[in-house]
Amino acid sequence: MAVRFLALVLAAAGVADSQTSADPCPRPHVGSLIVQPADLYSSNGVLSVELSFRTSTDAYGRRRYCYVAAGGSQAPTLRVKPGDELVLKLKNDLPADAAGSMAGPLHDMQVHGPCGGGKMTASTTNLHFHGLSIPPACHQDDVLSTLLQPSPSAFEYRFRIPLHHPPGLYWYHPHPHGFTEAQVLGGASGALIVEGIERANPQLAGLPERVLVLRDQPGPGSNWEAGEPGGAEPSKDISIDFVPILHPENRPAAMVAKPGQREFWRILNAAADTSFDLQVLTGPSLQDVHQPLPLELVAMDGVPVAADPVPRRARVLLSPGARAELIVTTPPEGVFAQLVTLRYDTGPDGETTPFRVIANLFSTRQAPAPSTRIPEPPPAPSTRIPEP
Repeated sequence: MAVRFLALVLAAAGVADSQTSADPCPRPHVGSLIVQPADLYSSNGVLSVELSFRTSTDAYGRRRYCYVAAGGSQAPTLRVKPGDELVLKLKNDLPADAAGSMAGPLHDMQVHGPCGGGKMTASTTNLHFHGLSIPPACHQDDVLSTLLQPSPSAFEYRFRIPLHHPPGLYWYHPHPHGFTEAQVLGGASGALIVEGIERANPQLAGLPERVLVLRDQPGPGSNWEAGEPGGAEPSKDISIDFVPILHPENRPAAMVAKPGQREFWRILNAAADTSFDLQVLTGPSLQDVHQPLPLELVAMDGVPVAADPVPRRARVLLSPGARAELIVTTPPEGVFAQLVTLRYDTGPDGETTPFRVIANLFSTRQAPAPSTRIPEPPPAPSTRIPEP
């Protein structure tokens, strides 16, 4: 029965891309099963990455942006250790006349500097490593004078993660002033993890891990690029690991997990404008899901929580750019769960998001094994005095 149930879940969710492989920025179907971003690990103290920055247009005429790795994965998760060197070669493959938001007085402004320049247009980009403790210097985390034009040549970012850098979840995204919002709304973002959080919290060792990236985008027919927000609720559509939740159907993505299992969820709000007030609700059926599941908060914005035991809460609020790392215990088999965002309003000049179900979580013993687990912490150095 469980095998048949899992097959029905997978068949109902679907995992095929909504576009052909020829699409530079393919995305999953509505209602798809969430698939983890590909993981790129450092080796011998170095993580070497090649990313191509691309764009396409979806079926609704909305502009997409994406980072594609040399192996073809989109928005890979970059995994480094303190002391590692990150060498990232970014190639701007946008067309020279890419459409995008006109940035008022910033549009066509000339930028001059030792790290790339030219006119500031919708075809220009750069990279920001959000939250990392690295200098705003050329080839590191400078977004003021580094401006990358479309080119067959790649620009190299090269820096070292400080030895005492806090472990946890960070992220990368474009930051060309005046055009950042359009590119982030198009999906240009990815997670970056500084490993070692199990040393700050040993109870995480061995837990299966999920990386969940929340994004937003203009709704179909939105005139956002002409400078007018959508106006109607919700202000933006949302997605989770690129699986879209589109208004007004609001069909959620699908997740499967083994029942009664403690999991470590790393949740990134990579939305440009949308805040998420997150809860995990459980119930006997998808029509009767109302009981909040306790969330054990391990870290916020890359900073491990010092409290012992880890504080438990019913909800976690993430503004754009925020990150939460949580322990979630999946419900027993036969009990349903949903990851939801509660209604949240940032005011008359801000963004409004209604209550929405982001993902349905199905617990079954036949769920596939997790793709990643938190490693065991290294053994503490011996304090034993050697015998003479």
